[in-house]
Order: sequence, then C-alpha cells, then structure tokens
Amino acid sequence: MIPDNNTAGRRYANKLGTPWDGENNEVALKTELSKSINIRPFRLREDLPSVQKLWDDTLGAHWTNPYDDIRECLTGSQQYRAGDHLLALEHGKTIGFVATQTDTSQSSASEAGLLLLMVSPERQRQGIGSLLLDAAIVHLRDAGVNEVRLGQGPHSYFWAGVPDTCRGAARFFEINGWRLNGSYTDMVCDVRTISDNGRFIDKMNEQGFVLKKPTENDLADLLAFEQLHFPDWHEYFCETLRKHGSECLLVAKSPSGEIIGTAVLTSASRGSARAWCGLLGDDMGAFGCVGVRSDLRGRGIGAAITMKALLTLRTWGVKNCYIHWVWSTDWYRKFGCTAWRSFRRGVMTLK
Repeated sequence: MIPDNNTAGRRYANKLGTPWDGENNEVALKTELSKSINIRPFRLREDLPSVQKLWDDTLGAHWTNPYDDIRECLTGSQQYRAGDHLLALEHGKTIGFVATQTDTSQSSASEAGLLLLMVSPERQRQGIGSLLLDAAIVHLRDAGVNEVRLGQGPHSYFWAGVPDTCRGAARFFEINGWRLNGSYTDMVCDVRTISDNGRFIDKMNEQGFVLKKPTENDLADLLAFEQLHFPDWHEYFCETLRKHGSECLLVAKSPSGEIIGTAVLTSASRGSARAWCGLLGDDMGAFGCVGVRSDLRGRGIGAAITMKALLTLRTWGVKNCYIHWVWSTDWYRKFGCTAWRSFRRGVMTLK
C-alpha cells in the first residue's frame, strides 16, 4: 500500500494533485508514482557507493557498517544472483533499495529472506518503500519462493528481523501483509571478564565428551550433522568452511567419536565478524549456531561449547563478543551476556 495511514495518503495525493478518497485510489496513486520512479536491478560496481550512502543517511545513526561488510553481506555468498536486489532511482539519484536472498543450493528455492529495505529520509512515507517491496515480492514469486522471512537470508543477513531502532518499520510491514510473530535479541559479552572455574567444560569432560577444532577428517561428518539436526544452518557452515576454513568452528564429540554438537566463531581477524565494528570496536568477535543433538540436551554440552567459544575468542584478542539471533536470553545471561538490540521477526507466505 502507498499510504501508511489516511493522513500520509492524503499528503501524497495532494502532492500529485489527485483527489484522495481512501483505498479506492491506491492503485491510481501507485501507478502515478511509478511514472517518476525507475526500479531496476542492482549493479554491484555502479551502485554500491550510492547504497552505502543510503545506508548512512537512513540507518547510520544506529547502525554504522563498513563499506566492505555491506558488499559482503549483499553479494558475498555463492548463492547471490544478479536481480536479487533492486534500486529505486528518481532523476538518476538513488532514493531506495531492497535486498533479497534465496536458497539456490536447493532444487526449489522455496524460502527466501528480505535482507534490507531502505528509502531516503526525505522520500519516506510517499509509497516508494511499498513499490520496492512489491517489486521484490514479484521477483521472489517468479523464482518459485513460497515463504519470505524478514531480515533472515538463507546465507547472510544484517539482522534477525526488523530492528526495534527503526521506528515505524514493523507497522509498515504489517500494513503490507506481513505476519509479525515474535522477537529475537542480539547480546554482547566482555570476554575479558569470563571465567569457567570448572563449571561447564570440566563437567562435560567428566561425561567423556570432548571439545576441539575439527580436523579435515571431521568435515564431512560435521556437515552431515548440520544437515540432519540443524538444516537451516547447513549452508552457513558450508560458507564458513569455504571462506575461513575449520579454524572458525568448534565440535563436541562423544566418547565414541561421534559429533554431537557444534558452533561457529568469528573475529575481525578470523572469519567475518566485522559488521558492527563501528559500534562494538575493531576487537570484537562473535559466535553462534550453538547446537547439540536433541537426545543429549540438558547435560551441559551446550553450556560447555558456549564457554569454550568465549574463552577461544579471548585468546584471539577479542574484547566484545557479539551473540546474534538469541531467543533464550536468560540462558546466555549466566555467562555474563547482556541484551544489546532487539528485532521483530516476520514472515509472508506467497501464493
């Protein structure tokens, strides 16, 4: 929809010199708007600087992000295809941008993510965001996508959903037909203050389990473990191995040598944990995708993996650890983690 409410609709109709009579002339307004706005596929070399400026203008007050990290998130995956992202231009100037991502590793791209939607501050609440959103949905529907998630790309993402710092954004998506269904939290932890004191890792070792960096011989089993137990993470582990090798992974093994738990670690110097360096410092790191086989949960294995990840990051010179996509904040607080930013998750089913 063009108007977020009747007031916005009347204001935009007046700008066009068109009488406003509610939703009945929504299509006419959108058609008129599309005459002056050119929406075309994003071109990496040509358009990235203007997208970076648009980020700074629309999100920079709360989300500083280095140029290279925007490029990496948008186009760094092997699954990236030309046409995934769209630009809105007016008289040659970039005034809007939308980014999508589909899982092309599967035979059918049934799921996708809407990574990012931005409109210049001076052109917001004038229907441009809705035009970009409509165009993105057409692109995804044509690709065979059945379900789209807000913020959550199959391979990379900026956020786990709609940031609470973006005032009005959640309502915008609701008006445009998205189902908002819960929230996630990103957390942070100063790893310099972490101490295990035998609480977690020793408890796991006493049961015969071990934590280690995977060897080359472990990698096939590791990916098979993810595919079986955490299929949503499988492609992320593949990407991590492709870009950074096994150094950024942890595995927990049973006494018989089976992989029964995993995690991913990154830092500014190892892996790709640079997205929020402007906010958390150049000595930040991150970990995530902590998973334990379902029949072994409740035995402290996940806690041991988490503690090992924090201690490992400290040996890498990390100060602030970023833990993303958390739904159980109380569980992480026992390690000294605190809430940092929150997000509304949402989904749209395409028909």
